Amino acid sequence: MSAATALLAHSEPLEFVAREACLRDWAALEPDCNASAFLSSPWVGAWLATLPAEQPLRKLIVTRADEIVALGVFGSGFDGRWPRRRHSFYLHATGDADYDSIFIEQNGLLVRQGYEAEATSVALRHLFESQRAVEQFRFDAVEAPDGFLQAARSADLIVSDFRMAAPYVDLASLRESGSGYVESLGKKARYAVRSACAAYAERFGALSVDVATAESAPEILERLGTLSKARHQGHGNASVFQRPFFNQFHTRLIGSAGANNLVELLTVRAGNVDIGHLYLLRHRNRISFYQCGYDYALLDQRAQPGYAVLSLAIEHYLQAGYAAFDFLAEATPYKLRLARASRDMAWLRFRRPTLRNRLEEIGRQWRHRHRPLDQRA
Repeated sequence: MSAATALLAHSEPLEFVAREACLRDWAALEPDCNASAFLSSPWVGAWLATLPAEQPLRKLIVTRADEIVALGVFGSGFDGRWPRRRHSFYLHATGDADYDSIFIEQNGLLVRQGYEAEATSVALRHLFESQRAVEQFRFDAVEAPDGFLQAARSADLIVSDFRMAAPYVDLASLRESGSGYVESLGKKARYAVRSACAAYAERFGALSVDVATAESAPEILERLGTLSKARHQGHGNASVFQRPFFNQFHTRLIGSAGANNLVELLTVRAGNVDIGHLYLLRHRNRISFYQCGYDYALLDQRAQPGYAVLSLAIEHYLQAGYAAFDFLAEATPYKLRLARASRDMAWLRFRRPTLRNRLEEIGRQWRHRHRPLDQRA
């Protein structure tokens, strides 16, 4: 490859006043990339606009001649507590629990199609070599981790690779088979779905699906958040809807330009009664299940509103012609029953091979080897 066509990477601090210009570059590159909803311009734009001005960010750019072929934004912070506190970079995250409560998934660099392997290698090699003061690099919920792992191992970094299953429904294959969604499920899942739907229909009336308009979306989001908080408080823990940044981000996102093409708030009703609401991301013919709020008070404690709401939603998107319904990460039993297939996402941590990090890695591997098999990950 000639010098004129070689890929070159550089990075620079992303000052607050430069965030809009970064987003313009992002929007120009995005149509040529096979990126997820979490790397879409509306999502990234809302993230950059909601983060405080003082939050340190760094933009990573890969170019061919004068053409941008890859972009990424890294937050800078400190991971862990003394004496294990590390200066860290986070891909499309910050290391702050409040700011990261929006939970990036299907993460990665934004890369022009055809350049994925080469641009990832060039970008990460530059990052590892230029940021010597950074002791750890974190890439959470990466959908295609092989290039990241290869770059880290080439740089002799200590690699931690944790995988989590992300269940999904292959709607395209299901549609080709001519089968309905519920009919495609296993026996236990079919029974749970049909029992849940019948219980709500008998008590309140026929089940239906309603998609929020741009005007009604803020109200539906508020209802969903109220139900989520009630459910979590009943279990003695906190809902993400109690985090200020989470609410600020989503209020901005659903009110932003392009949000109508990304965010879908769906309500499932029985008669005139709302069983629950789903916060979904709609991107490139895929639907991603991001948040939910169910009314558990409508029936007795044995009620399973999730089975009713999700089954109707999936059937709705099957009929609408979408290719897949993603449950995203964390393969809980009910997700696996409703999905029947899954792919992995990777949570990657790359650390400099310092004496402290080497000793900690030896200890981590020892603990892993001596942990009961059912607790290993």
